[in-house]
Amino acid sequence: MRSLRLGPSPKTFAIIAERYVAAGKPDRAVKVFLSMHEHGCRQDLSSFNTILDILCKSKHVEMASNKLFKVFSGRFKADCVSYNIIANGWCLIKRTSMALEVLKEMVDRGLTPTSTTYNIMLKGFFRAGQVDEALQFFLQMKKRKCDIDVVTYTMVIHGFGIIGEIKKAKRVFDDMSREGILPSVATYNAMIQGIWTGLWNDTSCRALLLPFDLSKKKEKKK
Repeated sequence: MRSLRLGPSPKTFAIIAERYVAAGKPDRAVKVFLSMHEHGCRQDLSSFNTILDILCKSKHVEMASNKLFKVFSGRFKADCVSYNIIANGWCLIKRTSMALEVLKEMVDRGLTPTSTTYNIMLKGFFRAGQVDEALQFFLQMKKRKCDIDVVTYTMVIHGFGIIGEIKKAKRVFDDMSREGILPSVATYNAMIQGIWTGLWNDTSCRALLLPFDLSKKKEKKK
């Protein structure tokens, strides 16, 4: 690259960082980001968000938060994307209380949460098994007239469905229709999965469903 007077691009550094993280060396990935300017590639908000995303998706959110976000968020003028990445990182390891702290800091800094932000939190609550918290959060969203889209509704329907709360899932589905939001294929799939789970949990129905138990058929094929 140097002989052709071409320096490494931000994408090059992102690839190297990903490889280090995949090899179990997230600290080296951080060093790669911090050394970008030494190789003629200036760090900016985009590259900052990229390294945060790489670390958080691999469940190294504590490192991303402590070594990068808290130190450089001011310098790179962290935006909604930056905060969403960190919040999602905490949700991935089921530490929703930390994700809520990120959301609070985001608002305190004058940034408006997006539908993506709220969906991250909802998914995080359901992932952590905090169904009551998810429902309360969803109701607060409606009360505050937040931007609720088909993804949000589908997430709530899926969350209730997988634990067999079919009636609650159906109520959310009906509410969605009343709000004039058209269901997507994913929404119908979430309802179908929920109905299946509810019937499967009902022991009186399980015998009828055994011939259709796809999971066992897949195991036999293996």
